[in-house]
Amino acid sequence: AHRTTWLRSDLGVTSLAILREGQAREHRERYYSVDLGSVILHRPVIAKSVAIQFGTVDDAPFVFEGFHEREVANGESVRWTSAKSSLLVPMAKPRKDMQCEIRFLDKYRSRLAPQHEMALLFNGKAVSSAVNGQEGDMVILKALLPRKMFKNVLNKLELTSIPWIPSETAEGRDSRELGVMLHSVQIRPCTGK
Repeated sequence: AHRTTWLRSDLGVTSLAILREGQAREHRERYYSVDLGSVILHRPVIAKSVAIQFGTVDDAPFVFEGFHEREVANGESVRWTSAKSSLLVPMAKPRKDMQCEIRFLDKYRSRLAPQHEMALLFNGKAVSSAVNGQEGDMVILKALLPRKMFKNVLNKLELTSIPWIPSETAEGRDSRELGVMLHSVQIRPCTGK
């Protein structure tokens, strides 16, 4: 499984210290994420909205733990989650409620596997979500993220689902514990408020 470690630098790239979760407080400080598989420094932009396309090199600053390696399925870049996967979302505390849209491919989940039943936690608190439709093979899940749930700078979005193992369903030799095949996550201001 993939894990990204966040680092803080007050003096630039030459002076890095490992941050534990919850220590990131002020957006004026500089934060970097390190993809430990290839040791690449990324400087995340503290934005008012976030769009993450999984399976591309641009997902590295967000992927924290519980994700499998990048893949291509149905011509789309994706990552499988595990039973519990976490994203770090660098965002300034918003002035209004935000909408989270998660897109995933469900057609690669075995019909013999249990339903995905995805649940979301944002900064450790449960968030209600609902499937809001489908575009082709892409399932769209939406959730409201109240502004009071946000921390300044680093926020954590956790996705949980009932896992399955393809080799146990007699549909291949893949022995990984898989959750959902994640395509993208967008967090943006709610419209109409």
